[in-house]
Amino acid sequence: MLEYVNAENKSWLDEVWGKLQTKMTAECGRIGDRIPYVPVDGVY
Repeated sequence: MLEYVNAENKSWLDEVWGKLQTKMTAECGRIGDRIPYVPVDGVY
């Protein structure tokens, strides 16, 4: 796998990883320890 990580890919991966961390931090803060599987008014 590492043979596919060049400078361009690493930049993209770093950007995506940062976005995922931001999203997951917000989601975990919003839902806490609940497991969202049933939406209420379109919101989990």
